[in-house]
Amino acid sequence: KQPELFEKYYISFFGVNVLSVNMCGKLYRKKVLDKAEIQPLGLTMGEDLAFNMQLFPYLSNIQILNRVGYNYRFGGMTTRYNPHLLPDLKRLYVWKKALIEKYHYYRASDYIRIELKNVLKSDICQMIVFKIGSSDEIKNRISKELRDPVYQQIMHVQSHPYFLEDPFVRAIAAYDADTLYSICQQQVKKERPVRLIKQIVSFLFTHL
Repeated sequence: KQPELFEKYYISFFGVNVLSVNMCGKLYRKKVLDKAEIQPLGLTMGEDLAFNMQLFPYLSNIQILNRVGYNYRFGGMTTRYNPHLLPDLKRLYVWKKALIEKYHYYRASDYIRIELKNVLKSDICQMIVFKIGSSDEIKNRISKELRDPVYQQIMHVQSHPYFLEDPFVRAIAAYDADTLYSICQQQVKKERPVRLIKQIVSFLFTHL
C-alpha cells in the first residue's frame, strides 16, 4: 500500500540508508513516470536522488531483487576535487526541506541537517586532499562559505542530543574556519592509507 511504502522507504532520500537512491539499479513503469511529470533540477551531483524523490510518492508498490548488477569502481570524481559537490548538495538541501513541508514528512528534518554538516566536511577534506590552494587560501574559502545562513540550520538538530557537542558542529556555530580546517586535516591524515590502497587497486585493475 502506498502510505505504508512511503512512510517506510521515503526516509532513504534524506540520508538514511534503507533503499538505494540510484537510477541505474531500477526499472520503472512508463505510466508512473508520465504521472509524476518529473522536472530536471540541473544538478551535476545528486541527480539520481532528485529524480527518485519526485517519482517515489507516485509508487503503489516496489519489488527488491536480491541481485548485485552494478558495482562502482574507485576513480572518476573520487580521484579529483569536485567543485559541484557542495553547491549542488546545498541546492538539494533546500529542495528536500521543501518536500518535507509538502508531504509533512518532518521525521526527516534532522537527517538533512546532519547531511549538510557532512557535505561541508567532505568538501573541506577534498580541498585539503587535492591541495586546492594553500592552507590560508582554503581557510579563507571556508570563512566565506560559513557566511551562508543555511549552515546555522544545522544547530536545529533535536533528535540527536550529542550532535551539538560535536567539535565540528560547534566550530560551524562559531564561524571558526581554523578549527574546521584542523579537524578535516586530521581526518585526511588518518584516511591517507586507505586512499593509497584504493589508488593501487584501481591502477592494478586498469593495467592488468
